[in-house]
Amino acid sequence: MRRRLMAAGVVTLVLALLLTMAPACGGRKGAVTPSAAAPATETATPLAPSSVSTPASVPSFKQVSNTYSNTNIVTSFAFDGNHLWAGTSGGVLLVDTANQTYVKYTPSNSGLAGNSINAVAVDGAGKKWFGGYGVSQFDGNTWVKYTTADSGLADDWVTAIAIDNAGNKWFGTYKGVSKFDGNNWTNYPDVGLGTNWVDAIAIDDGGNTWFGGVGGATKFDGRTWTTYTPTNSGLADHAVNVNVRAIAIDQAGNKWFGTGNGVSVFGPGQVPPPSPQPLDVKTNP
Repeated sequence: MRRRLMAAGVVTLVLALLLTMAPACGGRKGAVTPSAAAPATETATPLAPSSVSTPASVPSFKQVSNTYSNTNIVTSFAFDGNHLWAGTSGGVLLVDTANQTYVKYTPSNSGLAGNSINAVAVDGAGKKWFGGYGVSQFDGNTWVKYTTADSGLADDWVTAIAIDNAGNKWFGTYKGVSKFDGNNWTNYPDVGLGTNWVDAIAIDDGGNTWFGGVGGATKFDGRTWTTYTPTNSGLADHAVNVNVRAIAIDQAGNKWFGTGNGVSVFGPGQVPPPSPQPLDVKTNP
């Protein structure tokens, strides 16, 4: 699967979903058949848009469900047709946006590795990948779990997922990055950020993989890492405790970085402005 964040249009969707879910649990690698307690399917109750007046040119928010999870933290989204997969602090929610029904997945009724979900991605074969406690993969029938105990995953806390043109899955963790080609794992504990904490991953049309986290942002072309920080580029953030928390790439190839001090955009072919410090570039052997 290839994951790209496209700026083709804006659809604002507010999810708040209430689950009573079991605590996180680990698992072993392998196909897992959902337990006899099938995931519950319910119909969400649509709410009318807020009565607060807004300018005519600004679309109002529509709350599509008033059913909340055990906490109201929704961390990540991924679409698969009309199906919205939402990662939450209480498991995974599959929302059918056409008829506004949903299915809850937790470790107690499925093969999900843990309740707390930080990242969601859907690959080209329609398989869903969830990162939080380890990695969970769901093909619609069976689940597969990956943790440090039974795979090459660098760390059990997974913060980001991206899938490149070749179908490789990239996982950001607190101990660097793991790449999984479906059979083999490759770990990159040092991504050039000065720390190994990775919060965001995106892949551009040129096949470059961009990482963001504590320390700034890096670009990896398959061999060479180039690091961008506020002191060697125009990246917006505090010079101390730099953290790039989100990355998106639009149709024009611009890279958008969400930081602790606003948003930075880096256009195709642009060179960061001159600075006292050169870009940090390192090459894999």
